[in-house]
Amino acid sequence: MNEKVTQIGTPPPAMASIAQTLTWLAVLVGLVGFSSIAKASDVRTFQPQGCEFKASIARDAEVKQSWRGENPMTTAVQKSKGGVVRTSCGSYFVQDWRAFHQQLPSQLERAARLAGIEHPQTAIRRTSTGMVASYWGFRGTGATRTFFRSDSYVGNRSFMEIVVLAHPEYLNTQDVRQTRTSVRR
Repeated sequence: MNEKVTQIGTPPPAMASIAQTLTWLAVLVGLVGFSSIAKASDVRTFQPQGCEFKASIARDAEVKQSWRGENPMTTAVQKSKGGVVRTSCGSYFVQDWRAFHQQLPSQLERAARLAGIEHPQTAIRRTSTGMVASYWGFRGTGATRTFFRSDSYVGNRSFMEIVVLAHPEYLNTQDVRQTRTSVRR
């Protein structure tokens, strides 16, 4: 299958941290608008080279290549009339796992604040897929009020982040459920 891949920027000289990645993704997702609806039955597997995880995404999701430090990151964006589901995978290296686990709760809170979430909720849990670090909540007011959720699946050498930005009535659509429940290692 020929997949359209767009490269954004050039690789910076130094590797960025997980916190910088979460921050970057939170800001990037805030720039995405809403457009046409994706067919939930028309899906494909998203597992970029080197990614420990895979997920089901809409066949017509736009795939882009960007850089996080010296490592490439691949992102698929599914747009619908009610929101956006962004699935990203990138590699990383953790020198000190103990420090990583200690800093993760505050990093999640920081990323949530930078995403503009009011009264964010955070969670770190172990699943059959591995560790999942999440933050979620609402941002905006009135007609522009949207729900924002980020779930990062942390592997030994890579991570996959599923970000949902949607109007509340679209949170439980098949597109959103399919991607969020499809992550496997």
